[in-house]
Amino acid sequence: MSIVWQDHWDLGIEIMDAEHRALIAALNRLIEDFAQAPLSSEDPQTSLRAQALMEALEAFGIQARAHFDHEERFMRAIDYPHLGAHASEHALLHAEFIEMLRAWKQQRITRLDAETLIALRRWLVGHLLDADREYAQYYYTHCLSASRPR
Repeated sequence: MSIVWQDHWDLGIEIMDAEHRALIAALNRLIEDFAQAPLSSEDPQTSLRAQALMEALEAFGIQARAHFDHEERFMRAIDYPHLGAHASEHALLHAEFIEMLRAWKQQRITRLDAETLIALRRWLVGHLLDADREYAQYYYTHCLSASRPR
């Protein structure tokens, strides 16, 4: 069930790749800790488990938001021309996560079932494989090539 990092996901920007790997690792810890169903809904530990799951998901969301902020600072530093659109995508991703979190709180989930895991994977990996490639390409084309001696 866990997500195995694929080398072709690397952007080649060490700090961003490290943060992406850390997000995948955090998601894998969530899976490891909360993919199994509690023993019984009557078990007094079940409500504690639900609370722990929400706290872990909130911490994951905070980690993702911090990464988005760092990415935006990086893009600003390299004068990435599509920063506005990328930042808007981050805002949308964050809003989607908050909405998923609200729904999960209302449902009082105590585990990450298959549907929830698919939503989380799609939410995170989809962005890493798509939009982030664009600023990495810009970085390599416009920033690194400009600093190379000719």
